[in-house]
Amino acid sequence: CEAGKFSTLLGASNCSDCPEGTFSAVGATSCSACQVLQYAGSGASTCLQCPLDPSSSADPAFSYRSQLARCCRPGRFLTQEQGGLICAPCPYGSISTSIGSLACDLCELGKYADGPNNTACLDCPQGSWTLPGGAGSEQDCKAFCEPGTASLNQLGIQPCVSCPQGFFTNLTR
Repeated sequence: CEAGKFSTLLGASNCSDCPEGTFSAVGATSCSACQVLQYAGSGASTCLQCPLDPSSSADPAFSYRSQLARCCRPGRFLTQEQGGLICAPCPYGSISTSIGSLACDLCELGKYADGPNNTACLDCPQGSWTLPGGAGSEQDCKAFCEPGTASLNQLGIQPCVSCPQGFFTNLTR
């Protein structure tokens, strides 16, 4: 078989293309998988290094969703945009930690991610917290109310007001 094809029978004249994400040399009886951050279209003789900014419009091999996903680095995710597939940066307040993410995860309460392409959420300063929904900067971290004060909002968002005369709270939210 020629490169990019294989047959399980030695000397066969009827060879099959290697499937996407794999490659083969001349005379192969099987196809080998591409390495991490490499891709290959169907019938490939070698794998190609993923570009930094892959998109389906830049390379026909990326018409396969699984191939483009192989090239989405941590901090990015695979999405449909402007008529094609792209690896887009995770927005502020979210992260992806693995290659080929199909979505970004929102930072949990008490953490934030302050830029695109994030791979980890940062802790809010001690004594502060965040609203649900993915905080995008340290400014989104809210201070807890001090003992003797309370927020009229259930979430404890500032402003904190003094407790009415005869009442006290030692809770910090």
